[in-house]
Amino acid sequence: MIKSFAIFLRDFSFNRLVFLNRIFGRFNIRQKIVVGIVISKKSPNLGSAGVMYESLVNNPDFDVFLVCNFLDTQKDLAAKGYNAHYRRAFSKIRLFLNTDVWLTTHGKFGIPIVGGKKRSYSIELWHGIPFGNVNSTDVARKYNEHDAVIVTSEYLKDFYVNNWRVDAGILKITGYPKNDALINNTYPAHNIRKELGLESKKIVLYAPTHEQAGEEKSLFPWNSFQTFKTLIDGLGDDTILIVRTHPNWKGRID
Repeated sequence: MIKSFAIFLRDFSFNRLVFLNRIFGRFNIRQKIVVGIVISKKSPNLGSAGVMYESLVNNPDFDVFLVCNFLDTQKDLAAKGYNAHYRRAFSKIRLFLNTDVWLTTHGKFGIPIVGGKKRSYSIELWHGIPFGNVNSTDVARKYNEHDAVIVTSEYLKDFYVNNWRVDAGILKITGYPKNDALINNTYPAHNIRKELGLESKKIVLYAPTHEQAGEEKSLFPWNSFQTFKTLIDGLGDDTILIVRTHPNWKGRID
């Protein structure tokens, strides 16, 4: 009860200050584009948000910062050198009001001030496809709140439009920028094999995703250790097994 009241009082005070700043404050006229990147979860892996931050932080055309839903996350990122702010920081209200673009990865939840400027835009970066029991109406509603939603291909754009009724006009096809090096053959495979001494080896790649919905799953979900041992024992001397873990597994695999 006390915690709930404290949260209510904090949000009420925050919103009152936002209201006053909108009436009496002045929006900054800046040469740079102010970009706020929303960190909505406590996960140590920043994912798409982290990639965007690293891409923009040293670009002279942008002022970029992270805004965190959780204070502990903000403190941790700030200690690591990120320009990170808590979404209910009273001292950052003017910054939030002057933000030109909000980049999100899990919907508009987490944007501290919606509609801070008439010309502020929200861009959704989320790249997942939640197959299974999906409420397409809910997906469309959340996506259609944005000014732009990033998709990776024409196929996925059609999927969003025809299956989820997302507005085709907000879907922007970008591909996966990190894969450009593969498509452009920036790092020829034979050069990498030679550098690693694997020119004559067969390579088996195992690249699983991470656990979902808080479930604890093993890296190999088939009687894990014994299956892994059997797999290793079955490989010949001419074969190399590479395990590429999802970033959320980092530090959890012995």
